[in-house]
Amino acid sequence: AYLSVARPRPVSADAVDKSVVDVLRATIGVWELALLASVALQLTLCLCSWRIYRQLRLTGLHPPEGKPLGAGRIVEMSGWELCCEVHDAQYISAQCSNLDP
Repeated sequence: AYLSVARPRPVSADAVDKSVVDVLRATIGVWELALLASVALQLTLCLCSWRIYRQLRLTGLHPPEGKPLGAGRIVEMSGWELCCEVHDAQYISAQCSNLDP
């Protein structure tokens, strides 16, 4: 919390042993911490979206023609499904698997 409100202070030149905390105080500012917090929030939202989507797929609620987990074959879910349609994600996964030796 201290690094988020304090201005960065230069490390003194006569300091023989510079601690990690002193170096961090001198190099990290409020904007860097705001960027770090923003990235952490986006990763958390992405992870939560993936977990909700995966449960919807396993229960058969998405896509509309999907079957619940115990009724039919289990289709692999790809991380690409967060940004693409299901058939597009399967196509991308197939193309990537063809590139592996």
